[in-house]
Amino acid sequence: MIIDNNIIITICALLLIMAVVAPLLNPFFRGKINVNDNGNDNDNGNGNGNDDNNAATPLPPVSIIITAHDNAPELRRNLPRILEQQYPADFKVIVVAERGDNESEDVLKLLSDNKHLYYTLIPESSRYMSRKKLAITIGIKAAQTEWILLTEPTCSPASPLWLATMARNCSQGIDIICSYSNYAPDAPIYCRFERLQTECYTMAETLSGTPYRHFGSNLMLRKSRFMEQEGFRSNLDLVRGEYDVLVNNIATDGNAIYETSPEAHLVDDAPTHKAWIYHHTHYLETRKSLDRSLRHRTIFNIDQTALHLHLIGSIAAIIAASLTAQWLLLGIAIASIIITAVLRALIMARRCKALRCRMPAALALPLQAAVIWHHAKYAINHRMANKLDFTTHKL
Repeated sequence: MIIDNNIIITICALLLIMAVVAPLLNPFFRGKINVNDNGNDNDNGNGNGNDDNNAATPLPPVSIIITAHDNAPELRRNLPRILEQQYPADFKVIVVAERGDNESEDVLKLLSDNKHLYYTLIPESSRYMSRKKLAITIGIKAAQTEWILLTEPTCSPASPLWLATMARNCSQGIDIICSYSNYAPDAPIYCRFERLQTECYTMAETLSGTPYRHFGSNLMLRKSRFMEQEGFRSNLDLVRGEYDVLVNNIATDGNAIYETSPEAHLVDDAPTHKAWIYHHTHYLETRKSLDRSLRHRTIFNIDQTALHLHLIGSIAAIIAASLTAQWLLLGIAIASIIITAVLRALIMARRCKALRCRMPAALALPLQAAVIWHHAKYAINHRMANKLDFTTHKL
C-alpha cells in the first residue's frame, strides 16, 4: 500500500506536536512550586512563603486531632514524634479512641504524662453517623483553640517543625490550610505515585483559588468555621470522605492555602490492599456530594485523553509504518514516544524534587498510563459493592 508523502509528513508533524504538548497537560506541571537554594519551597500564588511577615506574627495555640481505631502500633510509633514538635506556642494533641480498644488505651496511658497529650473515648456503638466523623467532631468540640490540625495515627511528621510550618499560615481571612503527605518508601510504588499525582491535582486547585478536596491527612482549619458549617451535618449519611467534605464545604476563593514547604509534610504508613481499595471506592461515592466535581474530573479526563491519544496514535503509526516500510514515519513515531517519556520524566522529577519525594522519574510514562486502568478497576469495585457499605442510614 502506498501512502501519500503529504499524509506521512502531516502524521509525523502531529505526532511530534502531541509528544511535546501532551506532557504539559499534567498535574505535575500545574501549581508551580519554586525551589530555592536553601530548600524552602514557596508557591506562586497563595502566600505561604512570607517568612519575614510571619516571623513577626506570634503563632497561635493549636489543637491536633487524631482519631484512632485499633491503632495501638501506629500510635506507639508515630504519636511521640507529634508530641515532640518544636512549637513556641501552646499546643494540645487530642486523641479520640474507641472505648474498649484496650491496646490503644494502654499506649495513651503510657504517654499520659506528656503535658501536650489529652485523650478521650467514644462509645462502642453509634447510629446514623459515621464513627470517623463522630470522633473528629468530638475532638474538635473538646479543643479549646480556634485552630485545629487534623491528622491520622498512621502519619508521622517529616520534621519537628511540621506544626510550626503549618501554623505560620494562620492569619486573618484564611480558614483552611492544606499540605502534602505521601506513603512511606516501603509502600508499593504505584500507591505512592498515584497519591503524589492526586496531591498535585488538589494542590494546583488550591493554589488557583478553587479548592475541591483533600486526599491526605494533613489539614488545618478554624474551629469556628467547622461549627458554622454544623460540622458534617450536610453529609452524615456518608461513612467516609471527611477530609474531602471539609475542604469542599469550607474552602472558598481566597480563604484556603496550600503549604508546600517540606517541613510541613507527613509520611503515612503503607496501606494494605484492602485499605487502598476501600479509600478509592468510598471516594467515588463521596464525590457525588462534592461541589466542583465536574471541573476536577474534566481536567483529569483531558490529561488522560491527551496521554492515551498520543500513545495510541504513536503505536498505530509504528505498526502501520512497519507493515508499509515507511521508515520516516516509523522513526518519528518511535521518537515521539521517547520525547514524551523524557519530558514527562523531567516534569515529574522537578515536582518530586520540590516535594522531596523519591520516585523513579524514568517510570513517569508507564505510571501515568496505568492510572486510567486502575481507575477503571475502582469504578468496577464501586459498582459491584453493596451501596449500604457507603452509608450509615441502613434502615
